[in-house]
Amino acid sequence: IHPRYMSWPLISTAIKFGGPSVALALDNLEPNAWKSDAMKAAADAWHQIVKDKYILEGSPGLDHKQSQTAWCQGKAAFISCGSWLESEQKDVTPAGFNMTIAPTPSLGSGDKLPFEAIRGTAGEPFMVPAKARNVAGGLEYFRTMLSKKGAQDFTRKVASLTVVAGATEGVELPYGLTSVVKALDASGQRVQLGCTTTTTASWSATSSTPRVASSSAGGSARRTSSTSARRAPTRSPRTPRSRSTSGAA
Repeated sequence: IHPRYMSWPLISTAIKFGGPSVALALDNLEPNAWKSDAMKAAADAWHQIVKDKYILEGSPGLDHKQSQTAWCQGKAAFISCGSWLESEQKDVTPAGFNMTIAPTPSLGSGDKLPFEAIRGTAGEPFMVPAKARNVAGGLEYFRTMLSKKGAQDFTRKVASLTVVAGATEGVELPYGLTSVVKALDASGQRVQLGCTTTTTASWSATSSTPRVASSSAGGSARRTSSTSARRAPTRSPRTPRSRSTSGAA
């Protein structure tokens, strides 16, 4: 299983179990942050899924596109991925295969964050060097890119979210991305930031209506392909780190 992609649900599980302080400790490189009780509990839970053989056989030998395609072919029930999944798989997704997102599963009632908490962060970093030859031009590019119209055009073209608040207004969203927006709305202020780079959660396939996934395993997606991120004020992009190249579940 692709290690980078599977790190995302692992970290999300730990943060939901131990609270935001888990993310801060990891981001700040605090000593033994990776050995905290929350990280150990999350690692044990995901390892149990592997031991119970809920990971698609052969997943370690698949790249992110292959594992996503296996999922689209019905070989797995869930896949860990970002909101770009629907667009990235459009050429191989069967008719009537409606993708639906759900938050990373909770470990139990002892979690400090509720089930609805979801990781939704910026997936692509952009910067203008302080000593760039054309700082003003770079900032103008940002202004255009992060305008409401620019963000709406991006979402229409690639079916993924941006950091611009209200950018989905008036945009006809595909089935899966609609479920992403609903999940982010349901999470409210409980959006996990830090240690991550995309909207990470469990996707399930349904023939007609969304269903909440009570468990997930495996993961796959693309390397922060598009700007999938949490909502932020229209004029200021948020800079943090989401479901990943790995096996399917």
